[in-house]
Amino acid sequence: MLKRIKNPFWFLAVAAACAVLHNVIYGIWKVEESVFFTMTFVFGIWFVVSAVIRLFSRKRS
Repeated sequence: MLKRIKNPFWFLAVAAACAVLHNVIYGIWKVEESVFFTMTFVFGIWFVVSAVIRLFSRKRS
């Protein structure tokens, strides 16, 4: 795979890792924390945006 195609998948992997960490922290301490919750949404949005950009750039070339 090309480097530019791998980047969206890194954002997806980090978003999934943040979601798991958020659930682990909540499961252990029963405290709703906002850091990993926010990071999950940020990286998830970055994944969608970068995937759409890559799709349009591949269609154009």
